[in-house]
Amino acid sequence: MNALTSSATSAAARNTIRQLALISGVSLFAALVSACAVQDGYRSPDDAATTAKVEAVLQQHRDLAAPNDVYVATRGHVVYLSGSVATSLQSEDAAALARGVPGVTAVVNSIASE
Repeated sequence: MNALTSSATSAAARNTIRQLALISGVSLFAALVSACAVQDGYRSPDDAATTAKVEAVLQQHRDLAAPNDVYVATRGHVVYLSGSVATSLQSEDAAALARGVPGVTAVVNSIASE
């Protein structure tokens, strides 16, 4: 190979590497942005309505009222329960009540019992 051909080949290789790096960087950025949208609390109107329905059902049960603290969040029709209650039975009751709300597909129960 002469110097001119070698230089052109090296320039083409560097250009290809730059293009691949740019594509990889853009792909990584797009993946991170979409993951952040899910992680950082995007809530659909359906999720907000489901949360309100679950909270209303839980408020109807005096055994879950103060001094117990039960918090509800919904993402993609999955209800997440957290907080604390006096007994494990109350925690199980809260999860069962949430499962009975229309539109709930799953319940993640993280309620601690004292």
